[in-house]
Order: sequence, then structure tokens, then C-alpha cells
Amino acid sequence: MAATGFIGEVTRAHDYRTFFANTFSLQFGGADLLIKFAITKDVANPQTGVEEQCTVAMSSISAKALMLTMKTIIEQVELLGQAIPLAPEVAELLNKVVEDAKRK
Repeated sequence: MAATGFIGEVTRAHDYRTFFANTFSLQFGGADLLIKFAITKDVANPQTGVEEQCTVAMSSISAKALMLTMKTIIEQVELLGQAIPLAPEVAELLNKVVEDAKRK
């Protein structure tokens, strides 16, 4: 897949790596957003914990651009008939997190 959103030549850092993650957490601190990507130790029992793989720090402007881009891509994939279901318990947890954040 071609990279999108870059202007000019793209090079890779000497320590560039690809990580797999099946969960994440977000921390917002003023102008920056931290996204921690992790792997659930036991997918059948997520309460057993996670193993963090990496943290990505970005400005709130970049985070918003990322969110809008991902939203558009997900919508396009689903318009092509490829549903991306969330497990009911995951959807419930995400809705709770969003509602808690709105109250703060």
C-alpha cells in the first residue's frame, strides 16, 4: 500500500520497526496526544493485562488529521461491503470511555 499524506521524499529511520497491536490507550496532555499500542496477553481474558509495544506522540493537529483519515478509510472499506465488526463488549467499553471523557 502506498504511503499517503506525505509531501516530498520519504526515508526510513535506522530504527524503523513494524509492530502488531490489538489494543491501544490514549493520553491527552494539552497540545500533544500519546497513543500507546499494545498486545492483549490473553485475548479471551483481556483483564490479564497487556504488553505495550510502542508509544506514538503527536500534536493535536496531527492526531485530528489521523482520526479523520482513518475514519474515511474505514467508511470506504465498509461501503465496499467489508463490514468491520466490533465485539459487543468492546463497543460497550469504547462508548463508556467516550461518555466518561465528555463529562470531564
